[in-house]
Order: sequence, then C-alpha cells, then structure tokens
Amino acid sequence: VPVGFRARPVAQPADVYLQRPWTVPADPASGRHTDLRHIPPAWDPMPAEYAYWAIDGGIVDNAPVELGRQILAGAGSRNPRDARQAHRALLLIDPFPDAPPPYRPPGPMPGMLAVAGSLFGLWWQQTRFDPAELETAAAEPVRSRFMLAPVRVAAGGERFIGARALCAGGLGGFAGFLAQRYRLHDYQLGRRNMQKFLRDHFTLDPENAVFGGWPARQPEAAAAFFARDHDDRPERHEFPVIPLCGTAAGEVLPYPWPAGIPLAKDCVPLIRRRLDLMLPRLLAEAVSHADRHAGAAWLHRAIGWMLRPVLWLLGRWLSARLVKAIGRQIDAFQADWKL
Repeated sequence: VPVGFRARPVAQPADVYLQRPWTVPADPASGRHTDLRHIPPAWDPMPAEYAYWAIDGGIVDNAPVELGRQILAGAGSRNPRDARQAHRALLLIDPFPDAPPPYRPPGPMPGMLAVAGSLFGLWWQQTRFDPAELETAAAEPVRSRFMLAPVRVAAGGERFIGARALCAGGLGGFAGFLAQRYRLHDYQLGRRNMQKFLRDHFTLDPENAVFGGWPARQPEAAAAFFARDHDDRPERHEFPVIPLCGTAAGEVLPYPWPAGIPLAKDCVPLIRRRLDLMLPRLLAEAVSHADRHAGAAWLHRAIGWMLRPVLWLLGRWLSARLVKAIGRQIDAFQADWKL
C-alpha cells in the first residue's frame, strides 16, 4: 500500500459531506458542553459528486468511535450502559487486537532509515482504537459498547486471539491475499465467533424495554435462549438481543487449519510479474516528473531520456532482489505459523 495494489477511484455524493455532524462548543446558556452542527464544505461551486483516488481506507481513521458514540447519544449526552437500560450500542470490530511487543531497552543510536521505518508502524498503531475506547468495550457490565475479535482454539487446545487466530493475520495482515483456503478458513472462523457473540455476549436484562416484555410473557419459550457466559457457569439470566433460531442455532463448525499450501511456489511468480511491470514504470515516471519541472532546459530532458534504459535495468534488478526477500518472508511465515 500504495505500491503493491493499484489506487481505486471512489465517488461519493456531496450530500454525504453536507450531512456529516461536527462537535462544536455549545452556547453557555444551553447548559450543554457541546453541540452537533452540520458545517458545509467550503466548495464553490458545490459539486454534485466528490471523487478521489484512494489507496487504502483501512489504515487511517479506521475506527471513528467517538463520532459514532456522539451520533448515537446526541450532543452532550451519554448512552445508557447497564443491561437493564441500554438500548443502543457500538460494535467495535478489530481483527488484530494484539498486545504490543515486550519492552526492549534502547540500543545504539538508530540510523535514519530505521527511524523512518519505525514511524510508519507508530502511525499505524495510533490510527487504531484508542485504549480508553477498548477499556469500555471490555468492561463486563457495559452493554452500550462491544468489541468483536477473532478467537481460535487449535487442535491441541491452545487458544489464539487476534492475528494468530487468522491465516490472514500473517505478513502484516496480507497473508489472506495469497491463498483462497486461508480466506475460507478465516470466513468460517468469523461465522463461528459471531455465533458465540450473539448467543453469549450480545445480551440484555429480560426486563429491558428493548424486548417489550416478551421474555416475561413467554417464559417457557424464552428459557431456551437465556445466555450463559463463556465458561458455562450458571445462567446469567440475560436474553440475547438477536436469538439464534432455526438453522442459525446449529453450531458452526471450524474449518481445519489449512497447512501445506506451497505459497512461495504459487505466489512468487505472480509477485515477480507485478514488480517487473511496476518498478521500471515507477522509475520512469520519476524521471518524467523531473523533466516537467526542468523548464526549457533541453539538457535535463536529454539526460532523462538517456537514463530511461538504465532505470529500466535498475528496476528489473530491484524486482529480482525484492522477489527473493518476499519468498524468504513467506517461507518464514508459514514455518512460524505452522501453515
């Protein structure tokens, strides 16, 4: 991103931006701290459609939790949290809720490239969920915010949460692009995890107004749906917001861990083909861009044209080096993850 995958055109009606609410300080006389206000974009004239090229919407602003909470609760208000009163909730979906790496004392002064590489990982982490938002979602009594994350129990009984639960969690979250069986496994795991979430965790007190008194009027029918917690201890006497009925009630069985796929053999030639096309073109575009900024200097343009074959060869050389490194990374990932 954005080199490995092509940019894609995205177009949105301008009304999407016109209707977006923004938090602003409230009038002191109102007794509220904040208000929600629609602030129109400073476009003149106003386009009917707003279009742009997008590289990947999943990196930046991945989870505007506070914005969603404000829309649900209203300006200056809060969402009820307890099981008897909660009537609206945010569902946070995070495929990689992994703990940060263990602390390591600082070594010698890092080089500039190492610092730049660390910044990318830092920015990525900072655009994910805020720790305070996760703390609220993890609190057992809170029924206005839930967090869904992948959980897998291996054949030997070992329990994995987050990236290690998914085949796609490897290679920086891109392993799922390399094999269809990986995606099938993860999709089935998602169905299995969602079934357990709806049955055991997405629950409210039976007297909550959301149910309209149905559990009290039909106690025998409702008894089949009363939730148990994840350790199967005695009943919590909470009722699922979405009961599992009919074919949805049968246990979703997991797919076996898809080990033994020759990823490097299958994927490296395709990656090599992509790099062979992309790198020489990328270098040529860089030279062309420099030509356009050289003004009328014919010498700069002549040098640029002479450099093109050299850059093409350099691109092919870089492509070969990158392919070897990618192949080693794929082999190491499969060995480490037992895939």
